[in-house]
Amino acid sequence: MATYKTTDVDGVEKLPSEMIYNAAQKYHVNPKVILTMLQKEQSIISTPLDKQTTLQLNKAMGYESPDYYGLANQINRGTWQLNHNIEQIDAGKTTINGWTTGVAKETVDHVIITPETKATASLYSYNPLAGDGWGGSAEWGANYLFWDIYYNKFDFSVEITSSNSWEFNNPANSEGWLAYNSGILNEDINVQDDGFFIVDPIGPDPWIENNGLSIDALSIDHIKIKMSSNCNDDTGAIYFSTIESPGFDENKKFGFAVSHSSEWYEYDISISGNPYWKGTITALRIDPADYSSDSPDSHDDTFGFDYIRLSGESTEVDTPTEQDTPSSDVVTPDSSVNPVNTQYAISDTYYIEDERIGQAIAWAESMIGSTKYPIYCLMFVEDAYKFGAISDPDRFWTNAKKASIGLNAKDNDGLPPRGSFVFFEWTSTDCPDCGHVGLSLGDGNIIHAFGTGPVIKSDYTKIGLTYIGWTYPPLTPPINKRYLLSGNLYGSENKKDIAGTFDTSTSEFKFGSKTVQFGLNTDIPIIGDWDNDGKDEIGLYRPIDDDGISRFYLVTRDWNDLPYKAGDADKRIYFGGPYPTNIPIAGDWDGDNYDDIGGFNPEMNIFYLYKLDLDKSSAGSYKDVHFGITGDIPFIGDWNGDGKDEVGVFRYPYPNNQETNAFYFDRDLTGIQHDLGVIGPDGKLQPYAYGDVGDYPVIGDWDGNGDDDIGVYRPSNQEFYEDSKKPVNSDMGASIIAIIHAYGSHEGDDDYNTVHDVNSDGVINLSDFVGALKDTIMDMLNSIKL
Repeated sequence: MATYKTTDVDGVEKLPSEMIYNAAQKYHVNPKVILTMLQKEQSIISTPLDKQTTLQLNKAMGYESPDYYGLANQINRGTWQLNHNIEQIDAGKTTINGWTTGVAKETVDHVIITPETKATASLYSYNPLAGDGWGGSAEWGANYLFWDIYYNKFDFSVEITSSNSWEFNNPANSEGWLAYNSGILNEDINVQDDGFFIVDPIGPDPWIENNGLSIDALSIDHIKIKMSSNCNDDTGAIYFSTIESPGFDENKKFGFAVSHSSEWYEYDISISGNPYWKGTITALRIDPADYSSDSPDSHDDTFGFDYIRLSGESTEVDTPTEQDTPSSDVVTPDSSVNPVNTQYAISDTYYIEDERIGQAIAWAESMIGSTKYPIYCLMFVEDAYKFGAISDPDRFWTNAKKASIGLNAKDNDGLPPRGSFVFFEWTSTDCPDCGHVGLSLGDGNIIHAFGTGPVIKSDYTKIGLTYIGWTYPPLTPPINKRYLLSGNLYGSENKKDIAGTFDTSTSEFKFGSKTVQFGLNTDIPIIGDWDNDGKDEIGLYRPIDDDGISRFYLVTRDWNDLPYKAGDADKRIYFGGPYPTNIPIAGDWDGDNYDDIGGFNPEMNIFYLYKLDLDKSSAGSYKDVHFGITGDIPFIGDWNGDGKDEVGVFRYPYPNNQETNAFYFDRDLTGIQHDLGVIGPDGKLQPYAYGDVGDYPVIGDWDGNGDDDIGVYRPSNQEFYEDSKKPVNSDMGASIIAIIHAYGSHEGDDDYNTVHDVNSDGVINLSDFVGALKDTIMDMLNSIKL
């Protein structure tokens, strides 16, 4: 059965060992008990796979209902029943057929049994026969057979050759690794005397995998493998499975470039940046060629491994704890098997820092009993996060029901996560559709300001309101513990920017296939061309340095030349303060081809632009620009291709369309909200609407034409989207139709805009119409190919 695979109850194909382990974790049952039951009921352990019958698999754990036939159903339902029996006893009841502790009861084969433990009572409720070894029916082994198997017949302990390193130094010992081709077991493997694990594929899509692992994901940050591969593909992959997300799939994967030849190469694969790498890793799979061809000719020779090594801050790996005493047949596994995460999911792929959640909950708990928030439930959860933008009138989220719509609250599976906002339907005479909201503690309870009463803690399922769903508050980055970046770090000839990330959990920058570690996990990343060499470099903003001052740490060495660990910064720039809440920005404010630095104050909506003097390792104030409203996310870019960067803000959702977002641009660092945008049907400028609610802005020159464009990162599928046609270069001429709509307006009027004022005289008149017409004609002539 070690190599047998079938579909589990969750629809994912798994080995029996995975099913047993998952059921043990889910229902708090010792896996040794499950193995014993499988052997007692149908001799599953001792019967060779090719001798197994359909009857054996259909009734593998003796759970008789036809609705639960099949190995996966038997393991899941049988384990559930063993645990359910104990839950009944814990609740002061007997099991469904009358068993409990300390009460004598006659078995079906007429033996009086007084269970001393809940485990014993559960087993007799599952199978109410003593068995032939204890004076019962000679026809059945029953509970005597369970005892005999559990203590005498089998050794269920598992020997782990090496929990975090597989060296393949023992001939014929693959150390738990099995080989497959398109899911079919390949027995043509060999661990040679010279210490190499060799696989000869029997078909397309080869891989090796190791199941039954128990690895703390947080303790591992790299996988090193030494491999030789003759497979016809230049890309390999490492897949992983976890307790929370079992099975192998494309979301749980790390790709790496492969040199296909008979030579041996060491590959050092960074495993950071994947949001699913968390909790307990239960299986690994290595594909020397990450293709899935149906052609038997898609491979042509062997591949092999010299070693596979996991490395990180801590590499000690434990197998799940098993209890060996009779009274612990049914137990709660040791919590160390699945350590509690310090990150909390937002729509599967968003994360916010636990520190902010902890602070919000601590404050909310301190307010229990307070009467400060009568009928102000939304204000209460906002105050918990010190975040007041949700009920800003410009967002139309003046009550909890509108906030639930604006934040896209959903009824997701499971309990609302710790720190999330939990929304409900609620109505009254004064407010017919106000809704209600509370702050989740993650255990099924919420803290909320309920009606006109004090702040209380309640079970969210028992407050008498219809549940809408949960969401996280719209907080500033990082998202998914990663910042989203863009730049031309490789110095490409087409001058196009590419998107990248900075992972705060590992302090790693990642652009393309390269990863560089730099700084602390509390630093905030920036990208810029600090030395005017035509290539962007990395940098960091440290909000509070060791001496209590804010600083920038810049690397002027080329990205291509940096090792994995970048080492010390090349330039340390004093920034004053400290400014702990500032969001760092970088851009070329004056067009000298050197990028400068600055900060955005989210409370005051001010961009502080500083001119960088790299030689003196200093920066001086250049200009302050007021732009945006509370809750906006800042961005920087060159909107008109003049070599100077300007500012902008991202507003989510767009007040005029709650289904999308709005990009607002300031073309000339004037602070005018509609300095650049889309001409609406009324002739007025509107912001650029783009993306879905939940997206996050990323700005870059995606087409290499010299002006920056908009883009978004979509956490739901972890993809970047870009539009190289937005914003439009406003210097190419104003819209004639827009000037007609705004004709006669003066500076300060609602209809006035600098884009329409072609000659910049403060009034939109005939001269602007003529100027725009001239520009339009010149644009048309320039577009004609001679």
